[in-house]
Amino acid sequence: VFGLPASALIARRPFRGIGILRTALLLPLALPPLAVALGLRYLAGDEMLAFDAGIVAAATVVVTHALYGVALAVWLCGDAWSRVNARSMEAARVLGGRPWGAWRATVWPVIRPSVRAVAALTFASGFVSVVAELVAADARLHTLETRVAGDGVTARLAFLGLVNAAVLGLAAMLAWPRPRGRHY
Repeated sequence: VFGLPASALIARRPFRGIGILRTALLLPLALPPLAVALGLRYLAGDEMLAFDAGIVAAATVVVTHALYGVALAVWLCGDAWSRVNARSMEAARVLGGRPWGAWRATVWPVIRPSVRAVAALTFASGFVSVVAELVAADARLHTLETRVAGDGVTARLAFLGLVNAAVLGLAAMLAWPRPRGRHY
């Protein structure tokens, strides 16, 4: 939700400090998930954890995943946004297109492959980042991964990995560009 507008802002609007902002947004990709989860837990503080452990733990897990999603979107969609031709959008508007229709006809085809790739990678990173849940939630919040890992059953973990691979394979097939027109 936040990654696409952030990547559009960074790619299309030059301003002072854009390099620092881009580096700050990409930093979670350079850090291990353990460091990000510990940093967020440190920012939450012990007072917040004593307030309502379940809500703070859930919020910390969501923020951890959101940081990775925004970083992936800025990294992968930034180049796609820079390839969007603003004049084609203006031409579509001059020819009578409505704003949403013009955007869908001119901008969406350029950024669609990157958006699909970001969605698949964000799903994968969120699905396999058990470390972030364990550290951020402090064993108070159980997600699907921590429940399966807590049982210690290797077959279930293998099945979870197969489900992850199947969903990513399906996403890759849907994101693969298909030829248009007739090709003999």
